[in-house]
Amino acid sequence: MRIVVEMDDRVRAMGSVLLLTDLAKMNDSWKHPEMKALTLEHLARHNDHPCAVAARDIGPTKSMGSSFQCYAVGLEYVGGRFMETAPPKDFPLFGATPERHSFSDLLTDFCEATGLNSFWQRTSHLWDETVADCRRMLSEEDPSDFLSLLYGEVDVRLVAIPAPLNPTSFSYGPREGSTAYAIVGPPNVKKDSPEPVRYRLLGRRFQALLFHEFSHSLLNLVEDSARESSERIYALCGSMPSNAKFRDIYGHDPDRIWFDELFIRAATALYDRALGRESGALAYLERQEDEYGLGWIRPLYNALEHYLRMRKAGEYAGLSEFFPEIERALRLSVPLD
Repeated sequence: MRIVVEMDDRVRAMGSVLLLTDLAKMNDSWKHPEMKALTLEHLARHNDHPCAVAARDIGPTKSMGSSFQCYAVGLEYVGGRFMETAPPKDFPLFGATPERHSFSDLLTDFCEATGLNSFWQRTSHLWDETVADCRRMLSEEDPSDFLSLLYGEVDVRLVAIPAPLNPTSFSYGPREGSTAYAIVGPPNVKKDSPEPVRYRLLGRRFQALLFHEFSHSLLNLVEDSARESSERIYALCGSMPSNAKFRDIYGHDPDRIWFDELFIRAATALYDRALGRESGALAYLERQEDEYGLGWIRPLYNALEHYLRMRKAGEYAGLSEFFPEIERALRLSVPLD
């Protein structure tokens, strides 16, 4: 299970049309990458294209923010069958009426009307430079081995996609069949900085974003293979301590999302520790407690630390075998009435 870095026309097309929505304003206090500035200039005359109008209309009202969900839903609409399939009629994130839009058809027309393919060819040196930056960072530190150790050898292809049209520090991790994606936006660079926005400026944050986004897909596969334990764990989340900030972002109903976020944050600290950054790992745990009120993160961290030791000793073939122990650790954290 190794990570590869690729450019993806679906992500480029979706990022382009969403520059004509509120997504363009997200994290707008930072300097734009040259590719984003050139794309905005290229699309200036196409603000009223039906695809852009549809993208703005589909924009949801959930607390996570319309920009994030518009992007997420846009990719879900396109899915793995790019420009072939109409959007689903009951996409769960929206309060709007996406069934009115055959979004993939509109996006096909948008690409043709705006000449995006020709534009990408003319600016290919910038896209190539971005991919090269990401591959170089991955060669210096690759989370693939730790992902395999943590989740087991899952039959999934891991594809990292740099997305310079996205908001800065924005990442998203969809999965299509046996391929998991980590779509990563550009770094934060101050507007008055003379330095161009290059992906290499993400530094180690690049690997951290990859670890987080791939973990969503890999954890979901493990949960599906350990369904009974998973369902009991989700039920326990009704007692999971968290604050208003966490609930505003991830919803007010305890469910799979709460557990996934708790697990991945605990695993992120373990990843830091595995790379010899123990002080960073402990500081990260403390931030999760202080910023999001995640009182269960340390019990889960300790349980996963034990799992990794046992996994290296050959005790477990993969994470699904350890789920009953995770359930037990969280159950011990539930306060008695």
